[in-house]
Amino acid sequence: MAVIKYLWFLVLFALKEACADLKCEIQDDDGEILKCTNDEVYNLVLQRGFLSSYRNATTIIMNLCSIVNIDTEVFEDVPSLKTLDLSVNYIENITIGTFDGLTELEELNLFNNYIEDLPVDIFKFNVNLKKLNIGDNVLFWLNVGVFDSLVNLTSLVLSSNYIAGNYWDPEVFRRNVNIMNIQFNGNNMSEAPQNLLSRFDKLISVNLKNCHLTEFPAFLISSNKTNVIILNLRENEIRIIEKDFFENYEIISILDLSRNQIEYIAEYSFKSMKKLTFLNLSRNLLTTLPHGLFATTYRLSLLDLSHNMLTVLQEDLFKRTKLKNLNVAYNRLTYLQQDFCQQQKNTGAILKIFFFNHNPWQCACLKELLNEVKRSRINYNFTYFDGVQPVCVTEEFVCKRQENVNSFYADLFDSTVKNVM
Repeated sequence: MAVIKYLWFLVLFALKEACADLKCEIQDDDGEILKCTNDEVYNLVLQRGFLSSYRNATTIIMNLCSIVNIDTEVFEDVPSLKTLDLSVNYIENITIGTFDGLTELEELNLFNNYIEDLPVDIFKFNVNLKKLNIGDNVLFWLNVGVFDSLVNLTSLVLSSNYIAGNYWDPEVFRRNVNIMNIQFNGNNMSEAPQNLLSRFDKLISVNLKNCHLTEFPAFLISSNKTNVIILNLRENEIRIIEKDFFENYEIISILDLSRNQIEYIAEYSFKSMKKLTFLNLSRNLLTTLPHGLFATTYRLSLLDLSHNMLTVLQEDLFKRTKLKNLNVAYNRLTYLQQDFCQQQKNTGAILKIFFFNHNPWQCACLKELLNEVKRSRINYNFTYFDGVQPVCVTEEFVCKRQENVNSFYADLFDSTVKNVM
């Protein structure tokens, strides 16, 4: 028995010493902000009583501290805590009761740990929590009821876990009607249920970057999300944008569809987006854009069409927009309409930044365009057009603005200039 007690004493002593190596400093005069660092100890355990000297703390930052475990009662000494950052540690399990004493907690960051499961009652007493980040963990599902107490939650980060589409249960969010920002990015959302977002009446921002989507998700079409301002669908495998996909997104301002495989966009797909200001369609497979695509995007000011396969830009494509920043670099353009920038200005789009490098330009067409952007003092990629490297083909004096000759000049560019660059 004496041996067992001695061994237990050694364990407790080692844990105490480990916590002692966690260096904590007050960051403000009122003793409310506590920042902890750990440069020496791995596999650190937060023990009960460790925070007893910091009872006035309202913010505790313990990221990058090599924490592996937390005693259930460690936060009972800081009842006024509003912000807790435990990100970038090695926490695997959080037991029920760990956060029970933090009834004033408003922000909890558990990003980049190794958490496998969140017990149903883990947030039972955190009714004032507004921001929760549990991204970049190893969650394979979420238990129904785990967020039931979080009725004031406005921001929820679920990114980069392992929750597959058919494991997303809309009932998990049944009481989270105040959520305005939700991040699913990095999860597999390809089979997520159609009513996934049905509870979110105040949703403003949705992040679906890199979610293995091969088509536009049904839960974005079926949900009447008229409050959404920011929608990120970057890095998926979406191929088609149909006319009705964005019908409910009347006040959306920022839309990112870059790095997909979009080949087709139906005409008037953006008809309802009268407040759209930023649109990223870069790195897709677009060869053409329908004539009326931007007919009602009156506030559009930044448009990225780079890294596609566009061969033509219609002269009145951006009519009535407020376009200031246009990127058509890395496409298959050999010409633009004469006085292209002035024509945009005449219809309301006053270009300030215009990138058109790395296209198979006819030299005569490029010369006209360069003269115009210089004359109009429009910023462009002048380092690419420095006169040192070849950037166009043919020495003809006249710009041939016919679609049927595009392929000839594009092929000529590929076989000559592209090989030199």
